[in-house]
Amino acid sequence: MTYKLFISFLFFSLASLICNKPKPILTELSADLPRVDSINNYQCVVRYKSSLYDNNLALTFNVRIIYFEEEVTEWLIYDSKEKDVEILNNLNTSFAKQGISFVLKESNVDVNSASINEFLAHYSNYEQEGALTIIVYSNSFGATYNGIASGVPGLVLGILDEKINTTTLPHEMGHLLGLAHIFEKDDTDGLNSSTGDKICDTPEYNIMHNITNECAYMGPGKYTEEELKTIIPNYLNYNAENPYDCRDKFTPVQGLAMRWYVENFPSLYNALLY
Repeated sequence: MTYKLFISFLFFSLASLICNKPKPILTELSADLPRVDSINNYQCVVRYKSSLYDNNLALTFNVRIIYFEEEVTEWLIYDSKEKDVEILNNLNTSFAKQGISFVLKESNVDVNSASINEFLAHYSNYEQEGALTIIVYSNSFGATYNGIASGVPGLVLGILDEKINTTTLPHEMGHLLGLAHIFEKDDTDGLNSSTGDKICDTPEYNIMHNITNECAYMGPGKYTEEELKTIIPNYLNYNAENPYDCRDKFTPVQGLAMRWYVENFPSLYNALLY
């Protein structure tokens, strides 16, 4: 009898813990999310079906920002607070049409002269449950990357200090939320959910053709005008950013896919604001 009482107590205790577990703050958006063409993008509509999309919910992520500096001074601490605002403004502007926003959970200056080239060796030391982490590198000497993500999806990205106000930041954040480059190798037309970037409304694209002049395409005449309207300004394309930053768009299916990844990867879901 005592054993049965103990099992019953344990069961109800676990049930109570599950029921009382905090839930993320999810409210309905005042405007509709970008509409996905369910006929032409049927594969992706099936693959990336998400209640976060179907219910038109606003997603807000906690963000941690860590600045790698060779020394910590009062001025650097003040400067980092201004950069916090710049980073959040960049992300919130870039993801606004997708109903995704970001709030600052924590910001620190770390005495560290590491290069962004060393990101893959140390990012896991800064990974923290309940937030997406951005490491900002002041040391750009010999940098191989402008930005880098820990995975697709992932929880940590690294970016050069000089790039926080460019589209490198939403590009890398797109990776954390599950998006691959639109120029991933693809021997098909690219409009499917199983090859290339696995996004049905981004056509097949060869990164070697990424030749632009003031954001106008100058490469081989392989792509239609409509395809170039998707390719050139896409955040998951590459862009030199100098002198023109051409990227300013996600496609509707990319927005749908990000929500599917958030819903199906607990580490991303747990990074939402609770």
